[in-house]
Amino acid sequence: MPRLIRKAVGADLPLQEPLRYALYDENQRLLLKRGFVITMPGFAERLLLRGCYIGEPDPQDEAREEEQAAAPEAPKPVAKAPVFLRASDLVTTIRRIHRHLSEPPTDRVVLETFVRDRALQLIAMLDEDSSAVIAAPYLTVDLRDPRPSQQLLGAIVVALLAPLCDFSEAERVALVCAALTRDAGLFEIDRDFGASKTLPDEVRQKLREHPKRSVDMLMRHRVADRLWLTYVLEHHERPDGQGYPLARKEGEIQAGSLLLALADSYAAMVLANPRRSGIFPANSLKELFLEKGSRYVEKHIAMLVKTFGRFPPGTLVSLASGEIGVVKAPAPASGSPVAHVVYDRSGMPRSAPVPRDTAQKEFAVVGCVSPEKCQSASLVIRRLWQ
Repeated sequence: MPRLIRKAVGADLPLQEPLRYALYDENQRLLLKRGFVITMPGFAERLLLRGCYIGEPDPQDEAREEEQAAAPEAPKPVAKAPVFLRASDLVTTIRRIHRHLSEPPTDRVVLETFVRDRALQLIAMLDEDSSAVIAAPYLTVDLRDPRPSQQLLGAIVVALLAPLCDFSEAERVALVCAALTRDAGLFEIDRDFGASKTLPDEVRQKLREHPKRSVDMLMRHRVADRLWLTYVLEHHERPDGQGYPLARKEGEIQAGSLLLALADSYAAMVLANPRRSGIFPANSLKELFLEKGSRYVEKHIAMLVKTFGRFPPGTLVSLASGEIGVVKAPAPASGSPVAHVVYDRSGMPRSAPVPRDTAQKEFAVVGCVSPEKCQSASLVIRRLWQ
């Protein structure tokens, strides 16, 4: 407890000078600390009218205050951005990686470490909220430069499917790194011919050589992970020997390369590009299944269907009610997802999404809608994952 010395007088409360003693009320509650400077005219008079006492603080209390003042302030937790936004930001990062690979190497960036860190970051985000991550590339694809979104979606596919297909964690990380950089060799073609409806023959030939070019670019930037480089080199090879650039056959191709080939095709099919709209996920799965054995591994396709389903998160669907909604989470065992309506029956965007159970006849899914046709509701759609 503090020790009260006497009742304060005017001389104890000088204006614009530090107090020589602490001030307390009659119940020994602290009013002003020693050293406090009174700057407001009339304040001292009000304290005297109230009745106050000069005193000395309890030594233990004073010691505790000094310890607290000396102790470093605990760092305040930094709020993370929503997973959807962090996943969307990876598109910009991938674009920067590909641009960096197209330039002469420098000592400023250890590219292998940088890309591996992004791969681990993506895997961590999938553990945190896989639905938000899956939806991000589908809903934020830039038609002027869709390649980074394709790289991201391909990386998401291999990251989710690798454990289900008995790949080790090291193989999984190498697969994600390869998926993020597999098309770096197309950087110049995308820049010069990205919006072209048709490609000259010599450009088509360069396109078929891009896996080799991507590996050359990675090695020039001192990427030494042999598994990562092999996956990039072989991601367009096929079990039937009709792939490129080496026309390798089943038994000569790494299993991870075949998984990456499936992820690459799926991402290229479902995401729109300047030459065509995206193919709806359910239709893409059907097309991929028809090429099991000759082009893709049947188990890989089965795991893709099981994990992503006909309506993966981010899919925009038209309903029997005349509304348009977006799928936020994987469908339950019944196969009918919950769609969050973003356009009403008249085609007007809603200010807030309304959930609809598509297992009910009046809200059944009757078709899919391309994301590029729903730009007026993009903010409402993205808010679902924030």
